[in-house]
Amino acid sequence: MKKIECLQRAVDYMEENICHTMTVAQIAEYAYLSERTLAELFSSFAGMTVMEYVRQRRLTMAAQDVLASKEKMIDLSYRYCYESQDSFSRAFRRFHGCSPQQLRSSGRQPKVVQKIQFTNQHLIGETESHGYRVIENGPVYYTDDMDSIVNWFREILGWVANIDARNETGEGIYGCAMPISDGMVSDHLTTFLGLNFFYGEPIQKVVGYLTVDCVECVRETILKHGWTKVSEIESFAWGAKEFSVTTPDGSILRFSSYDSI
Repeated sequence: MKKIECLQRAVDYMEENICHTMTVAQIAEYAYLSERTLAELFSSFAGMTVMEYVRQRRLTMAAQDVLASKEKMIDLSYRYCYESQDSFSRAFRRFHGCSPQQLRSSGRQPKVVQKIQFTNQHLIGETESHGYRVIENGPVYYTDDMDSIVNWFREILGWVANIDARNETGEGIYGCAMPISDGMVSDHLTTFLGLNFFYGEPIQKVVGYLTVDCVECVRETILKHGWTKVSEIESFAWGAKEFSVTTPDGSILRFSSYDSI
């Protein structure tokens, strides 16, 4: 079975069990994928983690029930796998911008995340067509010591990093770093999620803002590999958690993740 078909099986399983508790392990088993492969592929194609998709779909469907019925909020909380009405209301407000009660009384249009449909060519979504679509996108990282920076990404972040072009004196002038195997990109199993390296004076500001599924895991990996130029994790009222790491060049990478269930 092709990986894209496995991804669709995963989506179908999540949709069929949206009102039941589930784990990434259960979803991966149904999709004939390992947990790691499912997490990497789904995040790459969908732009969110597996459980973030489940959360957004539950909140989308919960809003439909809020508007279409007079059910008690506590009953809707339990239906969509929240442990309490308070936790349901907080998640609902973060997602829709209002409480369930406010949505019901106002009749406003809630936020909607449709079921994902995977195809071999692209991810079908609700994106408005402008006659073209962006295939890949990656931040630009300037460095005058590409060899050292490539090694830093390999050793500290554990990314795949290479120098693809050098000038006549042997200095790296173009390269890239990716958090996944470059074979997945070349085989069109995912889009480019890394950074492009160019020769030039380093920019000692934020050069990349990367959303991950677990900022704690990224920070722990960096510290475990002996790099200490890392900020503390900061939490925000809207559910985001962020931290920054300063590279040997003085450039800053900012990592972020959002609450999920």
